[in-house]
Amino acid sequence: MTIEMKQTLIGLSRCPHCGVAKPEMKFRWRSDCIIPQGGSGYGHNWCVYECTSCHLLLLAQSELGNQGTRGLLNTFPATVSVDEDIPIKARTFLNQAVASVHAPDGAAMLAGSAVDAMLKEKNLTEGSL
Repeated sequence: MTIEMKQTLIGLSRCPHCGVAKPEMKFRWRSDCIIPQGGSGYGHNWCVYECTSCHLLLLAQSELGNQGTRGLLNTFPATVSVDEDIPIKARTFLNQAVASVHAPDGAAMLAGSAVDAMLKEKNLTEGSL
């Protein structure tokens, strides 16, 4: 997934504060290029974005090189993502659990389903959780 840092932060799957899907993150402030000591040749830009749903701020760090912005490095607070190496069925349940963290009972049920799906993926079908 590519996340672009422009007037709106495009490509973010969820707001790390309120959890709204595909949030509209409006640009509020950008630093000038900050080049670290040691002369690596690469600098960093820092941008602040505001979620239009919860109005809380997100700090985004991008790396800059000779060709301009090289992409998003980090966001603060960090966004939660499920590793692509997890099998598709278990990953689907885990993504749903993360999306429903505001409803703890449902999130726990979905996380349990992810564990069950992972066990079945490993051919462990005897017994129960």
